[in-house]
Formats: sequence, C-alpha cells, structure tokens
Amino acid sequence: MVFLANIHAASAYFCVYTPDRNDNKTSVGDNFDQSRLTVAHSSLPFGTKLQVSYNGSIINDVIVNDRINSKGDVFACTKALAEKLDFYDKGVAQLNYNVIELGNGDLHWMENSGNNWYYIEGIKSDNLFSLYEYLTSLGYKVRFENDCLVMMYIVEHKLETAKKVLISALGSDGTFKIVKQEQPPLRT
Repeated sequence: MVFLANIHAASAYFCVYTPDRNDNKTSVGDNFDQSRLTVAHSSLPFGTKLQVSYNGSIINDVIVNDRINSKGDVFACTKALAEKLDFYDKGVAQLNYNVIELGNGDLHWMENSGNNWYYIEGIKSDNLFSLYEYLTSLGYKVRFENDCLVMMYIVEHKLETAKKVLISALGSDGTFKIVKQEQPPLRT
C-alpha cells in the first residue's frame, strides 16, 4: 500500500449505524456487516482507505463502502470501528481521520448486479407538502419539481420498498414513474 500523506486530514463526527439496520447491502453492493471496519460518507470515493483516530487509538485501513445523506463532513460507522475506538456507548464522537489512499470510486458492482440506481418522478398527491414531509421523515431524498415530487438516489435493492411506501401513502389514485439513472449519483 502506498500512503499518500495528508491527502486529506480532518476532524469529523462519526455516528454508529443503528443496531437494527434493516437492509443487508451497502451502497457498493457489499453485504452489510457490523463486524467490518467500514464507513459511509456522502462524497469520498468508494474504496477510499482511511486512518481514523480517537483518544490516542489509531485504526488503519477503514474502508468507505457506503453512502450517507448528510451535509458537511459526517460518517456513519460500524459497531466494530466504534468499539475499537471506544465510543460505541456514546453513539457519536468527533474523530480525526486521514485519507491514506483515495479509492477509485469503482462501481464494478453496477453492471448486472442488481444494484443500479433509480429515481421516482412525477409523484402527485392532493397534499404534496405532507407527502414530502412523510417521505423525508423516512430518510428519502426528495425534491419538488413541476408541481410533483421526485425521490432520488434509490438503489435497486431498496426500490421495491420505496414503491410500497408510495403506494401506501398515495392510495389507488397515486401516479409516479420509475426511471433508471444512467450514471450513479455523485455527491458534492
């Protein structure tokens, strides 16, 4: 491994994934595993290797393999990482991290793997604002567009759940269109 000193050194909040996380895949299509040293970040390329430190403890080779919808420099991390750095019981802590090797963002899993990205557009409702609040409270990334709602960044293994949520919320009169994204989402 080539260490690229100080590509990016910073302090950020690391929050622990909930113990009852109910999906079994990360954004790169890996099986989600609380015992691995992995994190989610909003924009660091997949495969990026980090050195993470807290209260004098240092962990190398922490891998970015998931996405988190957040503004600013925030990570979600596995139970294993939080336990090794002794902040699991707190749930969140401000840690120092260094990017020791940038991932290439390889999305090899995109091709024929069942992990394509989608958005759902043209969502209409008599009470659009309430529907917006409901969907965002469930963690969906939603925006208004032309008197409709658009749900964005839906990975294929979560698409059926998103459709069921919409059908339940809209009833039989609801309309929407599912569109496969040509490119994976880029977060800046």
